[in-house]
Amino acid sequence: MKFSSTGEYIYKLQSICYVALLFPLIAFTWVRFTPVAMPIDEKWRNYTSDLLNILLCFLPMVILTSVHLWVRRRLITLRQQPTMAERLEGYANMLFIKMGIAVMLALAFLIGDLMLFSDLFLIVFFLLLLYIAIQRPSKERVASALQLKGAERELMLRGKLD
Repeated sequence: MKFSSTGEYIYKLQSICYVALLFPLIAFTWVRFTPVAMPIDEKWRNYTSDLLNILLCFLPMVILTSVHLWVRRRLITLRQQPTMAERLEGYANMLFIKMGIAVMLALAFLIGDLMLFSDLFLIVFFLLLLYIAIQRPSKERVASALQLKGAERELMLRGKLD
């Protein structure tokens, strides 16, 4: 990702996170306002619904916990990069993967709602949208995640060195 200042870098990351948030919202709007007839056998729906409701409680927690553990390990590796540009590039790539997994998980729950008409799927879908919105990066969040110190921290937070 090319950028000429730290402000532009953060702006690009925030824009990408907003697009990641809009994609499931557009899909939700399309699913809710487009009439879709899905003939699913009622016996299959009841069995599948019970099984999926049990998995529904654990699946997002397991996936997001594993993603956070991967992010934590990745941040340790990124902090050891010699230049700030390499750290910022690695942080952007890590954020894309993290947002992509959250968006795919949200879309999976939207498809589950479309197939089984369970309100529990919608609740988890909107919780995942909230998660995506909270993960939006800021200058302070990037500086603390990468543990920037001294001139690098000053450059990230203020965009210039004094």
